[in-house]
Amino acid sequence: MAPKVLLTMMLPPDSQKLIESAKDIELVYWDKPGAIPREKFLELAKGVDGILCMSFDKIDSELLDAAGPNLKVVSTMSVGYDHVDLSELRKRLISLGHTPGVLTDAVADITVLLVLAAARRIREGFRAVEKGEWIWSTTWMLGVQLTNKTIGIVGLGRIGSATALRLKPFIGNNGKIIYFGRVEKPIASSLGATKVEFDTLIRESDVICICCALNEETKEMFNYEVFKKMKSNVRVEELSVKMIFVELCQKGCLVV
Repeated sequence: MAPKVLLTMMLPPDSQKLIESAKDIELVYWDKPGAIPREKFLELAKGVDGILCMSFDKIDSELLDAAGPNLKVVSTMSVGYDHVDLSELRKRLISLGHTPGVLTDAVADITVLLVLAAARRIREGFRAVEKGEWIWSTTWMLGVQLTNKTIGIVGLGRIGSATALRLKPFIGNNGKIIYFGRVEKPIASSLGATKVEFDTLIRESDVICICCALNEETKEMFNYEVFKKMKSNVRVEELSVKMIFVELCQKGCLVV
């Protein structure tokens, strides 16, 4: 009997065609728009040998119980896997696959886009144009330039280092790149980046890019007390998946 594989969402056309052409698997999938409903996920998972899921599909004990003992592998079409209960997978000897590195360049590009947009007040300017409120003056919508500024990178991994590489030309010869992480990164020297303590990065940075993974150590790293230590005009860009600013939200300090 061919292994049974559940696909929780239709893939891009070329990939979908490729997986459907496989002769040695039985493929079942959710073919409606949007995320698969939980009830349907539990139903279709029964008896499968493999699951290819998305970042919004929760893989927990309930789902694994519904799938049953045949399940050998879960793969997620995402870099992060915080939606997967790793302890349950280990307990059941189920392998996990994900896609590290696939979005590094895209995320780093978007980080730079957001940094420049925040520094140059692009969103405010765009809204003013839409509303016909463009009344020019010498200081209106002036924003700030990145030349000679200090860029702080929290997490100099794949995305953090790619972001630093892209931002380096903007800060000029007198600008600085500093980073915080658990270990020294060999790539730091080629980027001209200096490792500092977290508190130093928070106090000295003009721009802070949060590029670390979401885990128990980092999910509430940026709380109210941390933001109070920052420069008054600091720009903060958060690129980690689902980073949680719990205390700030409770105090009403976040503006989206």
